[in-house]
Amino acid sequence: MEQKDLLQTLKTQRQNSGLTQEQLAAKTGIPRSTIAKIEAGFRNTTLNTLHELADGLNFDLALVRKAMQKTQGQLARPFAVLNQIEINAAQIIKNYLFFQKLLPQKEIWPVLKANAYGHGIKELTQILKKLSITYLVVDSYYEALQIWEVNPQQKILLIGPTLRENFAHMKWDKLAIVVYDLETLLALNKLDRPVTIHLKINTGMNRQGINLENLKHFLRAIKKSTNLTLEGVLSHLADADGASDVFTRQQIKKFQVALQVIENKLGPIKYKHLAATAGSVKSENSGDNVVRLGLGLYGYNPLHPKDKNYKKLNNLRPVLRFTSKITNILDLKKGDTVSYSRTFAAPHAMTVAVLPVGYFDFYDRSLSNRAHVKIGGKFLPILGRICMNLVVIDLKNLPAKLHDSVEIISPKSQDQNSIINLAKLADTIPYETLVKINSSIRRVVV
Repeated sequence: MEQKDLLQTLKTQRQNSGLTQEQLAAKTGIPRSTIAKIEAGFRNTTLNTLHELADGLNFDLALVRKAMQKTQGQLARPFAVLNQIEINAAQIIKNYLFFQKLLPQKEIWPVLKANAYGHGIKELTQILKKLSITYLVVDSYYEALQIWEVNPQQKILLIGPTLRENFAHMKWDKLAIVVYDLETLLALNKLDRPVTIHLKINTGMNRQGINLENLKHFLRAIKKSTNLTLEGVLSHLADADGASDVFTRQQIKKFQVALQVIENKLGPIKYKHLAATAGSVKSENSGDNVVRLGLGLYGYNPLHPKDKNYKKLNNLRPVLRFTSKITNILDLKKGDTVSYSRTFAAPHAMTVAVLPVGYFDFYDRSLSNRAHVKIGGKFLPILGRICMNLVVIDLKNLPAKLHDSVEIISPKSQDQNSIINLAKLADTIPYETLVKINSSIRRVVV
């Protein structure tokens, strides 16, 4: 079945069922305007949306998948790229299993927000499908939709803010949402459908969360609610990656107090989560039973080197490698300048190469004249200003040729072009350096 035929069939199925577009919208949570577009033949429709629509009409989901796969196959074209990111699937699994072994009494929930920390949210979802994971954690509903395109059955924990007017259009059967303001809580209860919530407590981050003195108002509203299920309680540690644990211990005590108040009022809470990667080795006695695994999943140790727990996370290995190709080779004479503002002048005759990577793709502009790339095990410096889509490197008499491969990011932490060392050079943190990798660059799971 072609996709255009599928759309027509779904329209006929809806008409035969006696449902109006408005009634189908109410049943599935898909906006009536979207249903109207689909029935008009709008082909830019996600697989997840068609699944929900077909499910609401008791239509064969296998036909939906087959039609979409055929269409995607017809649209696919072999196209070689200059820039490519490789994601090491085996190492992702190893990093995840490392935390399972390290923390056997706790569930590990991978955090895939910000395009899976720059690694590719769909690619990470595909890798993690083989594991039995209760929740994947995201910041936005858009990210949840991306995950469901790959794994429609995966449960999602939505931790970021969402406009209340969107609630009626969201699918809630595989979604739990973090709540920390009373208006959101009341709006969710008015949806007239079951909604799973996790209550966020402010223990000292002072960014999101309910202060302890206001907790009673939330518990009263939850107890009166008819549609809300309080499944989890969480908080977030502000200084878990610091050298001192003093403030972290203070936050843990506040979290324990909040848990006691909540469970005394509403009964046992199924999931309690306080720690991310850094705090995972510091919250043993906090009463939590879940870790939200972010940076550690991708192979980085966020702890301060002076932290007594630092060595516990030293078995993690980065999973991302970024390569590009030489697109031009130039001979410079002594005194020739390179790139904008002419910040580099050739001290002697030299050969340079141009790479199609710039600050749009990844590089922080502060790395101009400072960062290195790697060719065949040899580190080569960037010359001059980093441009929007281009950068110039010194070939150091290396016998390179057009379209030779160049390593922009190394998965080896000790390399000059590793995320860790590039972040230090840019005076920032690995988190920021990773998420700046443009989502348009092709990701390949290896």
